[in-house]
Amino acid sequence: MYFEYVASTSVNLDESIIKSATQGVSVGEGVRVVAGERTGYAYSDDFSPDKILKAARTAACIAEGPAKIQKLGLTPAPRRNLYDLDVPPTERDLAERADLVARADKAARAYDPRVFQVQASYGDSLRYVLVATSDGSLTFDRQPMARLNVMVLARGGANGQPQRGYALRTTCLLWGLNAFVCKAGGPERKRSGAFTISRGWTAS
Repeated sequence: MYFEYVASTSVNLDESIIKSATQGVSVGEGVRVVAGERTGYAYSDDFSPDKILKAARTAACIAEGPAKIQKLGLTPAPRRNLYDLDVPPTERDLAERADLVARADKAARAYDPRVFQVQASYGDSLRYVLVATSDGSLTFDRQPMARLNVMVLARGGANGQPQRGYALRTTCLLWGLNAFVCKAGGPERKRSGAFTISRGWTAS
């Protein structure tokens, strides 16, 4: 049995204006039953006990017919904190995300006077996963992720054509939004590194 809960946020900026900002939550659970060479699978987007039981029965019927009721104890596996967060993204204010893309916009424009257009977007998610198996094991994981994208257009290319630069930064949010540092005059690297734009208008 697989259970998943995801909270996500996205912010998009264009022409130095926040064009959109969204937040959402999605949940779901799936049940896989293996009987010999046959596999049954069913899922639901509802965590209520009735829906979970219905999914389990459906998966069992697909695999081998009516399910046999078997009670067993679940033993939680030792937890490992693989992503030690300063502050989970779900506890950050939406204004902090908006401020991040605004600072990325300012940093890109300040890098070179030839830059005339900047698009920046930020998205993060916090995923909780719980897996329970028929051998009685119970495993939990928390998976934070964030991404910052910046695209610039600059004048001064061959034949007067604008040149495009693109930078992408993805992090597991070990340091929260502090993993991204944007300063006027050019983005700055911090810890595992933030995005930079080279003189050739390519991302490094």
